[in-house]
Parts: sequence; C-alpha cells; structure tokens
Amino acid sequence: MSDREKLLGIVVGALLLFFAAFGIFRSVRSGFSTRNANITSLDSQIEKTKQTKLQALQDANLVQQYKYRSLDFDLDKANREFDEWLKRQVQEAGIEHELVRYNGIRGKKNEYKELTYTANGEGDIKQITDLVFRILATDTLHRIEQLAIRPGPKSGKLKVEMTIAALSMGNLDGQQPKAEIGAIVESKLPKTLEEYQDIISTRNLFAPGNNSPKMDGGSRTVELGKRLDWKMTAKDPDDHGLEYTLLESPDDSAKLKRGRLDWKPEELGEYEFKVEVRDDGVPAKTDVATLTVKVVPEKKKVDKKVEEFDDATQAFITAFLQGPRNPDPRIVFNVRSKDERLRYVAGDKIDIGKWQGIVKAVDPVRAVALLESEDGKAYELGIGEALSEARPVEL
Repeated sequence: MSDREKLLGIVVGALLLFFAAFGIFRSVRSGFSTRNANITSLDSQIEKTKQTKLQALQDANLVQQYKYRSLDFDLDKANREFDEWLKRQVQEAGIEHELVRYNGIRGKKNEYKELTYTANGEGDIKQITDLVFRILATDTLHRIEQLAIRPGPKSGKLKVEMTIAALSMGNLDGQQPKAEIGAIVESKLPKTLEEYQDIISTRNLFAPGNNSPKMDGGSRTVELGKRLDWKMTAKDPDDHGLEYTLLESPDDSAKLKRGRLDWKPEELGEYEFKVEVRDDGVPAKTDVATLTVKVVPEKKKVDKKVEEFDDATQAFITAFLQGPRNPDPRIVFNVRSKDERLRYVAGDKIDIGKWQGIVKAVDPVRAVALLESEDGKAYELGIGEALSEARPVEL
C-alpha cells in the first residue's frame, strides 16, 4: 500500500470518526433540550396549579366577606331588619312624608336573593344628600339602583324617590354572626357628609340662583330698668323662610327668640347688637345687621290729678217765679247732675259745685238774676243758662 493510499485511509477514518462523534453529540444535545422543555412545562403546570388554588382561596375568602356583609339568609329576618334600618335612615335624615315599601325578591334560588325596596318623601337638597350618604357609606351589601329628584310643592323642598336592592346570602362557615346592618366604613366614600352637602347644595337644577335676604340696622331707645322688645324685620326677594341668630350682644342676658330681641339693660349707655338673618334657599344666603340701643334714665311718673266734676256746669235756671203767696221773685235752678231743684230769692246764699256766692237781685221781667261771688264780683245769669257760664257785669 502506497503512502498516498495510507493517507487517504487515515483521512477517511478521521472523517468517519468525526461524523460519528457529531451524531452522538447531536443526540445527547437533543436529549438535554427535550428534558429541559419537559421540566419547563412541568414547572408551568405547577405554577398554574398554584395560581388556580390561590385564586380559588381568594374567591372563597371573597365569598365569605360577601356573606359577612350580606343580609341574613332567613328572608323574613332579613326583610324585617333591613326594612327597619332603611326607615330609620329616612327619618333621621329629616325626610318628610316618607314612605318605605318592600317590593319583593329576585335572584338565584340557592346562591343569593335580592330584596328590593322603594323610598319616597320630601326634603331639601341637604336632607336628600344626607340620606344618600347614609346608604352609600355603609358596608352592607346593598345599592341604590334608581334615584329620581323632582321639584316639590313648597319652596326649597324636593321630592325624592329611590329604589334600593339588598343582597341576602348563605350564612358564614361555622355559623359565625354576620356584620350589623348599616355599619359605617369611613373609607367607603372619599369625602365627609358636610363636604358633599357643601358641594351639592350649590347646584340647584330646578330654580334660579338664590338671592341674599336683606336686613337693615336701626336704633332704639329704652329706659333703664325696662325691657327691650325688638321685632326683627328682614326682606327676602325669593320669599324664603328666614331664621335669625344673635351673633354679638353686650351681655349674656340678651335673647333672640322667634325673631324678637329681648334684653333688660342694667346700665346707662349706648350698646350694639349684631344679628344674622339666614334664608332656607339653596344654597342658604345670609345678611348681618348692626342694631344700636340707647339706654336712658327712667322717666319719673307724674301723678295726674283727676279734675273734680263741677256741678255748676249742670245747674241751669229753669224758671223765674212770683205770686200772691210769695211776692218776692225767685229763681229755680235745676241741678241735672244731682237731679235737684233749688229755689233762691234775693239775699240767699248759693253753694253749687265750685260756685259760691249770693243772689243780689231777681228781675222776673227781664228774666235775669244778679249774682255776687265770694270774691265780690257781680254776674248775670239768664233762663236756660248754666251757673258756670254766668257773665261778669259792672255794678
């Protein structure tokens, strides 16, 4: 065998050995890849199984939470408890003419049941916001399905009608008690009731914007020791109801009730009161007025003398008499206030009421009597004239 043939044999043998080794390498490598793929597949299946079990556990826990927050599975008990709770929320929110009605049951027979209710009534926007907040802020499994608000018959009042559904589920494992109906969860809503009322009350969709009431200040004078009784007066362009509040006063004895300021000062001086008037519009508007009160000394009482009645004003000459039996002429006075008739001749003393004097002369021809008062003055008096009207004359 030549050297060339030997070299060719060696090369051919080396190639055969190389291809054989390469085939073995590929076979081993393929086996490793298959095994790694199988391991990865098994790991994936194990992870999916874990996730499935974890999800099932989470779902089970969630169902337990739902059961804890749901109504009792005994429908009579569930209806009674939720109906009482819902009526209490409507009343405590200040809703008037309220009516809560149970509508019935819907839902799957064995898994859960929904109890449905309607609540109707009248209230202002803040009261309705309060009611909605009370329902939504609790952790019980219920929801407001429908809410309708319309203008009411009274100014500032709205009609509200809502439909509420509450969920009844099976009891907890181990017969554990369920959560109390209406339990408040502070994190359930992002804002407080007051924040919601401030935001919502400024949005009146059924009426024009509210105008502020107007109250003018003023001044009064009161005597020391006497009470001040001041009736507040304010005008509201929208004819809303008004409420008055005393903001500032000289002392704590001042009271403002039903729009009347009552105060009894103890010292002289000038004092100021600040009063706020608030309407019941949406949103409510206010105005503040300053009232000034001047306290002056008490006036002394002056006793008024009662003027005595003068019978002389009711004493009239009714006749002049003269006859055979009584030749001296005389006058007749009719004193109406005493129902008396008095006869006088010249020289007789007269004492009627505030008139005192004597009869100086009687002239039946002229029907005139001459009289003289206690102070020496002369007077004439004719028939039909009152003694108090006697005319002064010169003697």
